[in-house]
Amino acid sequence: MSAGHRIVPHPADVGIEAWGPTEEALLDAAVRGLADVTTGGRIPTSTERRALVLRGDTLEERLVHALEACIVELDCDDWLAVGVEGGALVGGLLPAEARAEGTHVKAVTWHGLAVRREGERLVAACSSTCRPWSRHLGGERPTRRRSRRRRGW
Repeated sequence: MSAGHRIVPHPADVGIEAWGPTEEALLDAAVRGLADVTTGGRIPTSTERRALVLRGDTLEERLVHALEACIVELDCDDWLAVGVEGGALVGGLLPAEARAEGTHVKAVTWHGLAVRREGERLVAACSSTCRPWSRHLGGERPTRRRSRRRRGW
């Protein structure tokens, strides 16, 4: 039974569906899905390892914690996690060409989060809040429009 992921349509941002026969395989597939979104499908080959301390009583909590750890590594060190192996994150520095094709993931949301067993595999669906990398890196931001009604800003 192999692990994998796919990017799924989501009304507001982006959704990731991941599956695997074990919890670690599921987490690996979900982290790879996050890397897929971040790089626009240009996931680099990486071998550097960083500690992953999973917290949470449920698989849903551990999944969100693992994905949030990936976001923190990327935001703090420009380090892209591309998988989970032996309880550690596997990754490396985010290449500029991969960044140019991808989307900056700001957060993993609990809305719509679900983990279920389908036969001999675990399947997880989650969504994330994203924005274009150009905005994350200080690029030009869209101007804020005022509506005809005053909203107090």
